[in-house]
Amino acid sequence: MAGIQGAGSDQYFWERLESFGEAIALEQDARRISYRELATLSEAFAARLPASPQLVAVQACNRIETVAAYLGCLRAGHPVILLNRESIADGRVISAYQPGWLFSSKKGQWRLERLNESEPADFADELAVMLSTSGTTGAPKLVKLSRGNIQSNAEAIAAYLQLSARECAITTLNFFYSYGMAVLNSHLAAGARIVLTDLSVVTPEFWSLFRSSGTTSLAFVPYHFELLERTDFLGQDLPSLRYITQAGGRLHPDRLKRFATQARQRQWQFFVMYGQTEASPRMSYVPPEDLLENLESVGRPIPGGELVIIDEEGNPVTAPGRAGELVYRGPNVMLGYAETRADLARPRDTFELRTGDMAELQPNGYVRITGRLKRFIKLYGLRINLDDLEGRLAQAGYQVYCVGTDETLGIFFEGEIDEEALLDTVVRSWGLRRPDIHVRKLREIPLLPSGKVDYARLNAQLLTGPETGRPRSVQEAFAEAFGEDVSGDDTFISLEGDSILFLHLSLSLEQILGYVPAGWEKKSVNRLEAMVRRKPGKASVPAETLVRCLAIFGIITNHLGTLGEWGIAGGAVALMFLSGLSVARIHGARLAAGRVFEFLKASLLRILVVYYVIITAIFVALPQEFAGQERSWYLLYANMNMRWDALYPFWFVCAYAQLAALVALPWLIPPLRHIFRERQELFGYLALGAGGVLSYWASRNIHGDFFFMHPLAIGYVFALGWCAYFAADIYRKAALSAVLVISILLFWTTYAIQFKLFFGFLVLSSLWLKNIPLPRPVAKAALTIASASFFIYIFHIFPVEVLLLLDARESWGPLPHWIVGVSAALFLGIAADRAFTGLEHLLRSWLSSRREAEASSLA
Repeated sequence: MAGIQGAGSDQYFWERLESFGEAIALEQDARRISYRELATLSEAFAARLPASPQLVAVQACNRIETVAAYLGCLRAGHPVILLNRESIADGRVISAYQPGWLFSSKKGQWRLERLNESEPADFADELAVMLSTSGTTGAPKLVKLSRGNIQSNAEAIAAYLQLSARECAITTLNFFYSYGMAVLNSHLAAGARIVLTDLSVVTPEFWSLFRSSGTTSLAFVPYHFELLERTDFLGQDLPSLRYITQAGGRLHPDRLKRFATQARQRQWQFFVMYGQTEASPRMSYVPPEDLLENLESVGRPIPGGELVIIDEEGNPVTAPGRAGELVYRGPNVMLGYAETRADLARPRDTFELRTGDMAELQPNGYVRITGRLKRFIKLYGLRINLDDLEGRLAQAGYQVYCVGTDETLGIFFEGEIDEEALLDTVVRSWGLRRPDIHVRKLREIPLLPSGKVDYARLNAQLLTGPETGRPRSVQEAFAEAFGEDVSGDDTFISLEGDSILFLHLSLSLEQILGYVPAGWEKKSVNRLEAMVRRKPGKASVPAETLVRCLAIFGIITNHLGTLGEWGIAGGAVALMFLSGLSVARIHGARLAAGRVFEFLKASLLRILVVYYVIITAIFVALPQEFAGQERSWYLLYANMNMRWDALYPFWFVCAYAQLAALVALPWLIPPLRHIFRERQELFGYLALGAGGVLSYWASRNIHGDFFFMHPLAIGYVFALGWCAYFAADIYRKAALSAVLVISILLFWTTYAIQFKLFFGFLVLSSLWLKNIPLPRPVAKAALTIASASFFIYIFHIFPVEVLLLLDARESWGPLPHWIVGVSAALFLGIAADRAFTGLEHLLRSWLSSRREAEASSLA
């Protein structure tokens, strides 16, 4: 393999770094290193090692020091094992291979330490780099790559990506992962520039660095695209971006089509690639011009490579549509596997790569993956051998059976097992995230007639989803709420939850932590997980939760007031204030990113689905009583032409939808969005001012009975809630309090004093109070009512109308009808909330099962 050399050169790329002179090779923070300086640093690292070949373990992360160490080992002929911090701490690789040297970071300092004084062992002539077959799991089985493997793959990638010295890549992956190594190698081979960073693609800082550095490419795994869907990636101005690459697992065709279509419109090239660590790692790619017509294909082989499909007898399959095992041949195929240090001396024993994937040819000659031959899965690009996982867990004392998909790992067991300890073991040892792991106890493990475990049935049980119950951890609660991958760094805001999920998660946090932390929506899952659980007894809940409960109670009693002539009006208007606060808290970032239609979907979809189901059922059940009203209710303007009948409480949905649309409009206009993106509080104050003017006009032109239902009248209340979210100091709170009092005196002159007092009390409580200590049962009840408040509001009219029909005041006296009415409204609303949530979980589980089944059949 020594004949595999650099394009137009008789040297490997790491041997000719100096040829690019003063061109910038690496950037990290404010530090810029030229190719000449990188060669000097690499030589300096190599000089710290003996001249004879040494086995060196390097903690491979996105730092200039580690890149120089890696290149120094290649230049001096020292075989190098690329590891991450977790694999070094795990110790299995170090123990199995006994490297003489370890280059790693300890307490922020990079150190090269001697691990043993033994004589160097023999190494295969071409041995250069060793990578884990499992990404970050620390498993001692390594892939042995030669100098020729690395060089040929770097050249092939540079060829089909058309890399030149003008390119600039930014790190989205570390290079202990073969995909990250390929990005590094191919750009160094082309004399291109690489920006080293660990910033996440969901942070503004990453994109600021991207733009300032003039980056021309992005390398993503499927998980990155899930993260990017929560940002304004496709709407960003990225003038320097030339192409995007995707590898590390199958991207769902729908998501791929969405991003590929946008990339084509933005004139970005989008390369979908297929590979394995054993191929150094790239084997095939789909050219950007063919991607939209080949969404389920892995494309054509890379330059110098060959893809062959073979049947069970080893014969080539050449007819399109016939499945067989995919085999790759090329100069980048590994030397072989290693499990001990002695294996490093063995010569090449692998000349073609049996991928373990089932595939078929397409009529156009491209290849499509149809399934898996071996029992392994890929979670966010990390390959997990399920048999190896079972064996490792058995050694740790857990008799379990593992199945999974590229999105989920399922672990089944009989008898008694400490599930928390098992989860901790898997998370700690394999670097997985808790939401991706489902542990389930079975009365008995299903067996085949042969007595072997029936993994197909276990996989079917995994796809049906576990029974939902009380979440055991914050991460599990978040995963159940969002139905997707949730990392420890995610927050409620970054995941862009809606107001209903906010209330549900508040209840879950109280159950898990014993209280609801102030500002929890901005805290990461890991930070919430680390918070101290409070012992039974007292609990504290946000004042906003109690305000919501009081508002709901006021609404029910007000509508029951016709039975007893006393009710507490003003609760619905206070809910509009809370709605404005929730929109600022939960959707402000989405609006600032220009994703206005996503905001409308997130803020209105659930509410309108329930609303339309209910009013349709009413119109069908009572066609005569509500004849002629259908149009105004369906088109959401009935609150502007209100009738006093059983439908009147639904004015709130109409007004909320109208105000959400009004709030969305300014964010659709790019110049305004640019102004308000970093000044969301200013947007609130301007909206408050405009709303105040309109409300003053409405108070003099709209009939008093219907004033509170009109969007022009209560728009300022919504804006007041938006401003309240940003009121962090006493001065802002005092100013908003003054606005509230003045507005009540100016706009609500025809309303009863109890309305003004109740409305003012609720808003001022939300504005000034934080958390309120309560006995735990009371706190839990308040959170339960608050989390179901929308359903309580929307359904409460039914028990109210029944009591009116029965004339309960005369039949039962003044007290019983209040107890019955409020209790029935709460019970019905909470039951409806749980039923809707359950249906949502079932639908999400079914859709997930469909996607996973499709992914299993295709990938």
